[in-house]
Amino acid sequence: MNNMTALVSCFARYYHTKTDEAKIFDDPLAGEILSESEKNAIAENMKNGIAFFDSNYSGGDPLGRVMNGFIAPSVIARSAFCKRHMENEIRLGARQYVIAAAGYDTSGYKIDRDIKVFELDRPEMIEDKVRRIDEAGIDRENISYVGCDLGKDFIPALLNAGYDPKERTFFSLLGISFYLTQDKFARCVKILFENSASESALVFDFPNDRDCTREQKNRLLAGGAGEEMKARYSHTDIELIAGEAGALIYELADSGDIDRDFFKAHNEMKNAEPILAPEGVSYCLIVKKDGQY
Repeated sequence: MNNMTALVSCFARYYHTKTDEAKIFDDPLAGEILSESEKNAIAENMKNGIAFFDSNYSGGDPLGRVMNGFIAPSVIARSAFCKRHMENEIRLGARQYVIAAAGYDTSGYKIDRDIKVFELDRPEMIEDKVRRIDEAGIDRENISYVGCDLGKDFIPALLNAGYDPKERTFFSLLGISFYLTQDKFARCVKILFENSASESALVFDFPNDRDCTREQKNRLLAGGAGEEMKARYSHTDIELIAGEAGALIYELADSGDIDRDFFKAHNEMKNAEPILAPEGVSYCLIVKKDGQY
């Protein structure tokens, strides 16, 4: 089973939580679902890959350079963006939280137990995650796991798990747009809003049309892990996807917005070691218009 991208993302959240006192995103559960041998192996691989990421680096902390300069920024940026909107949508009345391609995401285990959480992913991924959650002794009473293929019709499986399409819902589609074709991603967004209540909200990140060195390296890494990135999007593309889904764009954030909203306090405290949002990734919140579908 190839879950390397999900494992590295989990490690990035663990590493940032453990090593950075000026936290942008705090995820204490990430370290609990990774074994010590996995942490050590990923750390060693990252250190050994310093020449790939920064061939001119001569400092004494190659792991920190790789994680803070290349791997962690995109992971903690999207996690922080999602957390802000998830908490706000719950305050506004959302009672369901659907996480597509959940991987080793832990956000559903840290919210009010009255919120129904649905984690969607490949069946083998879910089986592995449940094992890790149980071994760590993490409460999963409010979590429903839905094994499915997001590139196909997954709604029947979601409904069978107890999802209520008449209930206001918050959807997270983080990381998905990178690995689906643009048509399949648009269909995924549309089918979710066709099966949700008005004012339901959805967040996602997407590779924009800037071609930066950091994003080139991340695409190479994804390809090496057997998860080739398949699409890039302009703001016009995102507007079309939202419109076809009967949604309005409430926030469309680029790297400068993320640096200002989430990374500024960290970088003021650690100005010699700034963490910067990747220029090649943007972040979006869309909300289903009243009366659609």
